[in-house]
Amino acid sequence: PRVVATLWEDEGTLLFTVQLNGVSVTRREDNHMVNASALLKAAGWSTERAEGRLEGEEVRHVVEGACSEYLDGVWVPFSEAMDIANEAGVVEGLYPLFVYNLGALL
Repeated sequence: PRVVATLWEDEGTLLFTVQLNGVSVTRREDNHMVNASALLKAAGWSTERAEGRLEGEEVRHVVEGACSEYLDGVWVPFSEAMDIANEAGVVEGLYPLFVYNLGALL
């Protein structure tokens, strides 16, 4: 898959986005948080199942009403997103989103 880099002006950070199964899965450059809601949607999880999985996350940031629907959701730290992607079986499908120094590849 190809990576698209865009600026999230409201947050002042660069975003890296990879498409999987028609869903944009996004990671922030500044703190490496990943939109886990989109990740699980791309993996084919139902909204209810994804919400149940993400409810217990200790460190998370919920975005609602953003300028783009692919920014809405529960954002989790990189390491937790990697665990979730492994659990959902989508790490390879989202390559290179989980390359830590992704900006160096662009």
